Amino acid sequence: MFRSLRYDPYDITFLTPAGKEIKTSVIHDFPAEIQNDPMIPSEKEWNWVDLSWYEGNIAYVAINSFNNQQVVADFDSLFPAIKKRAKKLILDIRNNGGGNTEYGAQILSRLTPDDTLIGSDWFTRTHNPAQMSWGIYTKPEDTIGNAENKVRYEIVNRKYFEKGGETIFSYAHERERLIVPTVILIGHQTFSAAEDFLVFCHNQKHIKLIGETTAGSTGNPISWNLPFGGHLNICSKKDTYPDGLEVVGLGIKPDIESHLTIEDFRKGKDTALETALGYLKNR
Repeated sequence: MFRSLRYDPYDITFLTPAGKEIKTSVIHDFPAEIQNDPMIPSEKEWNWVDLSWYEGNIAYVAINSFNNQQVVADFDSLFPAIKKRAKKLILDIRNNGGGNTEYGAQILSRLTPDDTLIGSDWFTRTHNPAQMSWGIYTKPEDTIGNAENKVRYEIVNRKYFEKGGETIFSYAHERERLIVPTVILIGHQTFSAAEDFLVFCHNQKHIKLIGETTAGSTGNPISWNLPFGGHLNICSKKDTYPDGLEVVGLGIKPDIESHLTIEDFRKGKDTALETALGYLKNR
C-alpha cells in the first residue's frame, strides 16, 4: 500500500475490538485536514508542561517538549506547588521530541542534588577529500602503528568523527530543589534533547527509567525537501555518554521495561504509568 502510485485506490475493512466491521475506501494522496472523523480521536489541549496528582502525593509531570524557553518558565511556575506537596515524582517525556538541551538541564537542576550536570560528548563526521584521495588504497593492516593511515582509512570508509565538545552545565548550590524518589517515563518518541536529559540523569540514585527504549537520535538534522511533498532529515552529529557509551542508532534503555499491550490500549490503560506507580508505592 505504501509503495503504490499516487491516486491508487484501496478498499479497506477494519475489524473493531467489539467484532464490528467498518468498510472504507481511500486513495493514495495527500489529504486535506481531517476533522470530525469518528476513527480519529480528538486531540486534548497541548501544553508545554502538564501536572496532575496520584495517591500518596505522587506528582505526575509531563514535559512535552524542550523546544522553547517557555517549558522552563511553565515548570518553574509549577515547581513551588510540586515541592510543597510531592513525596514522589513521575516525569513523563515519552512524547518529548527534543529541542534545546539547556532547557532540560535547567529543569533537571531542580531535581538533583548535583550542582554540575555532565551530559553527552558530541562528535560529527568529517569529510576531507585530500585525505580520502591519499588513503583510497589504504588497507586495515596499514593502520597498525600508523595514526595518519588510520585517519585516512576511516575517512575513506566514512568512519572518521571529530569531537565537537562536551555538555556541562553548572548551577548555584543554593538553587531550590526537590530530591525525592523519581521515575522518568521514556519511549520510542523520546528524541534528541530529551535523550540528552536522560544522559544528565545517569547514575542519579533516586531516579529510575521506566518504559521503552528511546529513539536514538540527536536530531540536529540536515534537511532536504523531496518530490511530491516528502521531507528528509539526516542526523548530523552523534552523542555518547561521557564514558563513550553509544546513543545514536541504539537509544537509551529503561531500567524497567514496560510495554503498552493491545488489551491495555483498548481499555485506555497507561501501562508504563501503572508500572511507575507500582514501583513508587513502596519507595
